[in-house]
Amino acid sequence: MADEMPDPEYLYGCLSERARLALLRKPQGFVPPEFIGQVISVCGDDSVCYVSPGDDALPHFAILQGAVSDFLYGRRQDLDAWWETLAPAARTALARGDVVFESSLVDSDYVALRMTGADLR
Repeated sequence: MADEMPDPEYLYGCLSERARLALLRKPQGFVPPEFIGQVISVCGDDSVCYVSPGDDALPHFAILQGAVSDFLYGRRQDLDAWWETLAPAARTALARGDVVFESSLVDSDYVALRMTGADLR
């Protein structure tokens, strides 16, 4: 019996907050070098595609791929569409903390990125 891959949302939750936010910004982009080891450790060696292996044990450049990348990419599309439907007053209420946002960790991270003005493009 083949080993089953853990749920991508669970794996995402096992990453540090900084790593999660970095990956959510660009789910199919470069993994910041400081998080490559953590992503490999949590999500598996096949979770990144090495672009330019260095002399070190870890590559200097890697692109997120696989189940976690696919999960984050899909959630980002949904969350971007949701965000665009929010009225300015609702966005302001979220920013001020007047509205309690309870959802999944990835959804909460997305709102946190939006509230801090982080580049999500």
